[in-house]
Amino acid sequence: MPIHDWEIALFDDMVQTEFDLRVLCMCGRPPVRCTHGSQRYVMLTDALYDIEALQRIYLAQGMAEELEQLLESAANGDPGAETPNPDEPPPTEAELVSPQQGFRNQQYMAFWPLLRDVVLAEARTPLPHAFELRHLAPRMAMLAPDLFLLDEEPQAVAERVLQQLIGEGKLSHLSSDVRRRIVVVCGTPESILYVRQSVLPRWKPAMRSALVNGRRRGRKA
Repeated sequence: MPIHDWEIALFDDMVQTEFDLRVLCMCGRPPVRCTHGSQRYVMLTDALYDIEALQRIYLAQGMAEELEQLLESAANGDPGAETPNPDEPPPTEAELVSPQQGFRNQQYMAFWPLLRDVVLAEARTPLPHAFELRHLAPRMAMLAPDLFLLDEEPQAVAERVLQQLIGEGKLSHLSSDVRRRIVVVCGTPESILYVRQSVLPRWKPAMRSALVNGRRRGRKA
């Protein structure tokens, strides 16, 4: 059966960059983004958020936490924070952190909490919520592209985030459909409170519009 022109046009519209193609290969779905000029948005919890604004929020948070750890280590006399002893042999090449590994660690520290918060915010009620990993993973990839590209198993990132939250008791696991890659969970009282008091207020500077009953707030249908 020949490929129709409209199918090629649809593919060109959905897959515009190499990253789009890689996400399609990793997740089975391309990322679906909203754009306005140079700004990119993503739909989360029935609201539209500026992707770069969310990234800046979590990058700043990650840097602040890293600085706090360094200051705490120095205050506690952590040997790792002291000046190296010139009499000791220099670290071997295997002991040094490569620039790529350092960047990967930075991405993980900054954006892994963002991916966790996305899941918790989507499941912010005690009612069952079905996560289809093929839909969740592309949105995560848009929010943390470098984290995905540097991960050894990028196709499993979304599932790892979900399983981590379930293992920590932050989400109640109800059921799974392995074949369709669907995980059904519900929020716990603690996670719902965390989302309401911490996540949504933190995201507020990045929110561009909210939808109410499928309509944009403040506009007539």
